[in-house]
Amino acid sequence: MSIGFSGKFSALGATIATKGGGGAGGGGGGGGPAAVFSGQYNADGTGGTTVTINAESNGGTGYDDITLTINSTITATMYMWGAGGGGTKRSGGQTGGGGGYSTGQYTFQPGTYKVMVGGAGEGGSQSPSPNDAYRGNNTGGGDSGANTGGNGDGGGGGGLTGVFSSSYSYSNAIIVSGGGGGGSGDTANGGGGGGSSGNNAGNCCSRGGGGASQNGGGSAGNAGANGSTGTQLNGGNGGSTGAGGGGGYWGGGGGGSSGPGAGGGGSGYIGGVSGGSMSNGSTGGNSATGSNRPSSSVGRGGNSGGRGGGGAIVFVFS
Repeated sequence: MSIGFSGKFSALGATIATKGGGGAGGGGGGGGPAAVFSGQYNADGTGGTTVTINAESNGGTGYDDITLTINSTITATMYMWGAGGGGTKRSGGQTGGGGGYSTGQYTFQPGTYKVMVGGAGEGGSQSPSPNDAYRGNNTGGGDSGANTGGNGDGGGGGGLTGVFSSSYSYSNAIIVSGGGGGGSGDTANGGGGGGSSGNNAGNCCSRGGGGASQNGGGSAGNAGANGSTGTQLNGGNGGSTGAGGGGGYWGGGGGGSSGPGAGGGGSGYIGGVSGGSMSNGSTGGNSATGSNRPSSSVGRGGNSGGRGGGGAIVFVFS
């Protein structure tokens, strides 16, 4: 399943972190909030307010249908983390790739925007084909090629976190943080997501998938049954028992079946913001730390066949 959907899921409960009062900063449209989040997540933003959307507060399940309506011009500094890839059952270690980190400031003009928060990549013991138990697939994470739940099965890729103008599309991206690739039963680590280029899988680049760049998706593992190359926003799928690539501005490549191959990390993007920076998650490990991370489990790579950590985004309105 590729990114490109709306209104499919009902609103879900989550934790809203707010601080400060509803001051005049950023305007208020005649007293109302300058920013209104709706759909799967509901919150208001005004000057001096912080809104946190954390998939880990939702059991790792990401958000693929949040509308941000701007009623009056307001500036926000954003901090975001992609989701972690799932781990392989064959290893008790942390084999899923960690999600990346992106930050930057953006002045929102009146209109409609879309927000996505990466869903965790399923672990190899969770039969991650399709990789949809935590909306990893719906937020760009690639599927593992296998669904047996066996020791050798690769994990699913973690989903991207990002903000888009008007609709979810590559050309509308404002800022994105990439998801980590799934770990594989080779045993090999999934590539860390984020940064200008996602990290390669630990057994890249014949068995495992490559990391994505600013200009293209990660290469597919081509040993045995081939994985698929990452595309715009979407990680590649694993071939047979291969792991899925992480979602991102461009997605990481899926792993091949021989080995099997782990998934590559998806890339980040900061081309639409000012003062932006981004960094990679670990290849087989935790997310990039960054600033204002809601918890240490955000974006972590999965271990012992379990899921990765869900993504998160923090809006600090001024």
